[in-house]
Amino acid sequence: MTSIASLQVIRTCNKKLLLAIITPSVTSYCSNLHSSNAFNGTVYPIEYEYRTCNVANGRCTMSRAMLTSKLKRSLLRLHSRTFAKTSRLNTDRPGPISTLNPPIEYSCDNIAGVAKDNFCVIPNFISDEEETVLLKEIDKHFRGIRYEYDHWDNAIHGYRETEKSKWSLATENILQRVRDAAFTKGATQLPLVHVLDLAANGYIKAHVDSVKFCGPTIAGLSLISPSVLRLVKEDDSTLWLKAVLPAGSLYIMRNQIRFDYTHEILRDEDSYIRDVKVNKGRRVSVMFRDQPVEDHS
Repeated sequence: MTSIASLQVIRTCNKKLLLAIITPSVTSYCSNLHSSNAFNGTVYPIEYEYRTCNVANGRCTMSRAMLTSKLKRSLLRLHSRTFAKTSRLNTDRPGPISTLNPPIEYSCDNIAGVAKDNFCVIPNFISDEEETVLLKEIDKHFRGIRYEYDHWDNAIHGYRETEKSKWSLATENILQRVRDAAFTKGATQLPLVHVLDLAANGYIKAHVDSVKFCGPTIAGLSLISPSVLRLVKEDDSTLWLKAVLPAGSLYIMRNQIRFDYTHEILRDEDSYIRDVKVNKGRRVSVMFRDQPVEDHS
């Protein structure tokens, strides 16, 4: 390996440099980005195209300051996707939420009974590789689009969103698994898949999805980082539950939980469950709904 300024060259291929961070200042900056300190001072690889990182005879021709600045901007883009993955709810992945078993907190036994038949979270529903396939397609769509902080019904803060009906074959195979798991056979699903990208400081306020636009089932894949979902009975705020939605998980809300309980994604600073902090970063959700039903219109 050839030492270059703040980096080491690991290999070159396909007109890209694979670099590893070794500068202490960048290491400290990276660690401070995420309170779980998942980076932990270890070497982390980043790919740079030749046009981004000028190279002559295997050595970087950029100044240390310019190179470090580029790295910091890159780390800001990558930190949610990369570092928050260590907090997936998986016993093989150490992290604070791995101690939560089950990762759901109820205000009382009554709501636990309601949730048993109408709400579930399936951890590790998709693999890391499948998550990468989804995010590659989603990020391509959001490229150049800024996060918004004013929603038309004031329900979401710090978000980008879209609805898609056409996906690549690889992505469509993943989405079909969600449909098969979440909806009963013969259910009429909405043709558009809703993609919601929350910034690290983004959150979703308590609301109930309008019965004019969707039916009794809502399902969502959670990508990049964990978050805390809170459900509260609309006419009795003493009845609530909080659930961790790990990256790669699928949540399903049906019937009474879907119609009678508000749902929200908590801010990072409010993301606690049984006094355990859940570190929310950027979060992308891919949501599926079925057609509205007449008796709730």
